Amino acid sequence: MKATANIIRLEETDSTNDHAWRLMAESKLPEFTVVSARFQSKGKGQGNNSWHSRKAENILASVVLYPDFLLLEHFFYLNKITALSIASCLEKYLPAEKISIKWPNDIYVNENKIAGILIQNELGVNGFSKTVAGMGININQADFPEELPNPVSLFLLTRIKHNLDSILLEIIDLLFVFYQKLKEKEFQFLDEAYLNRLYGLNELRTFRDHSGNFQGIIKGVRHDGKLMVEKEGTGLLHFDFKEIIFC
Repeated sequence: MKATANIIRLEETDSTNDHAWRLMAESKLPEFTVVSARFQSKGKGQGNNSWHSRKAENILASVVLYPDFLLLEHFFYLNKITALSIASCLEKYLPAEKISIKWPNDIYVNENKIAGILIQNELGVNGFSKTVAGMGININQADFPEELPNPVSLFLLTRIKHNLDSILLEIIDLLFVFYQKLKEKEFQFLDEAYLNRLYGLNELRTFRDHSGNFQGIIKGVRHDGKLMVEKEGTGLLHFDFKEIIFC
């Protein structure tokens, strides 16, 4: 099953997410419209984070969705299906590597970040009305700014230059499949697929919250997107975005 995607290709924009929202303010775009740019001057990550990318070397894209069937408490499934689509696609090119989803919005190859996602939603009367699923994926970039702690690209891992459009279309097709699973309320399937790729699951790791560093074990992610971490002497804790960081 493949998506019928309307792809809007741009030479440059400020942010593909922002560009998609501007287009939707003018008229209703078909679902699975994709805004793709060769360069974005103000690429966005989660919160106030930015996204660095060399021109014409990586995938910078945003997908328009209308998940009006989705209950508000299930909003994090949009993160899940977007992350699963990217991870599943990259697995084809990196069969010998461990590809995982680092909560809440990064894709890792082993201990290095290869992609990030940014999901933005607009609410209607009964729940979700519009979603823009943004993604930045390092494909052909060979070097990165020193201030980025652990970036990697498909080129650095394979030493092969890849076709950006082909990989983007593969990801959109996978997103369409996972989106249909979400429409059909196959939550258990999506939960299991996500947990199988969850970075640090059942591993003792060091984290930092408002009170300082601590050791804990990731046990899963709730339907509302909160990370579940078992802390010795305290029990199971639930953390929202930005309430906990990996050390």
